Amino acid sequence: MTDLSFATVGNILNALVETGEVLLGEQVASAGGRPSQTYTFNAEYAHVLAVSARVQHGAHTIQACVGNLYGEVVWETRQSYDTIQLASLEAVVEAYLRQYPTIRVMSFALPGVEHNGRILINDYKELVGVPFQAHFQEKYNLPVIVENDVNAAVLGHCRERETPSVTVGIDWLAVDYGNPVEIGSAITRLIGMLCGILNPDQVVLYGDFLSLPVQESIRQEIPSLAVRDIFPSLNYTSDLNTDIIAGLIKLAVSVYQQNVFGKNH
Repeated sequence: MTDLSFATVGNILNALVETGEVLLGEQVASAGGRPSQTYTFNAEYAHVLAVSARVQHGAHTIQACVGNLYGEVVWETRQSYDTIQLASLEAVVEAYLRQYPTIRVMSFALPGVEHNGRILINDYKELVGVPFQAHFQEKYNLPVIVENDVNAAVLGHCRERETPSVTVGIDWLAVDYGNPVEIGSAITRLIGMLCGILNPDQVVLYGDFLSLPVQESIRQEIPSLAVRDIFPSLNYTSDLNTDIIAGLIKLAVSVYQQNVFGKNH
């Protein structure tokens, strides 16, 4: 209970309706007196922009999505480039800001390492050393989040689950992807190492090389039925980008909510 008076609640709701943050709903008949007015949260009042840059099937791609305040994707595009530069990302951002002036937070996933807003290591040499976060914040006057792509994917994968206390993203190193036995053995050893450290409930394996023979090889590498009973559940997916975007939208909506609540308290 908030201990707010009926008049105070009414004034707050009226103010939210005026700004568009809340929409008038239907009137509901009551047992006596005037019907009750219902209200609906307007998830389209503000939006967030999620941008993921990575190599897919040998092509440099930028996938961009606009999400509403429920975290739902309302618009999405994917474009291929010869290489990805700062100007490539700026062009995508500006196109979306023109179409959705209600964007309030931007989030980016990049294949590399960012520290204090500066790109230290990245698949795209043109971005290394760039004060990425500060550049986009100053240029567009919006809050900006920069995250490693695999970390964003792990967060996105957990979006509809109870988030565990620790989530770990694994950026796979090169192995012989044409050899299911080699891949299966390497993955199983890696999972075994994680089990010894984290005891995870589930492990998500991303990659378009995770064929049925590879999955069977992993299953065969688990030494016994007893070990399989305590082994974490394994989820295979080739669609890394869906989880990346979901993770970015979740981060951006969280930042938006923090900014709103911070201003109101």
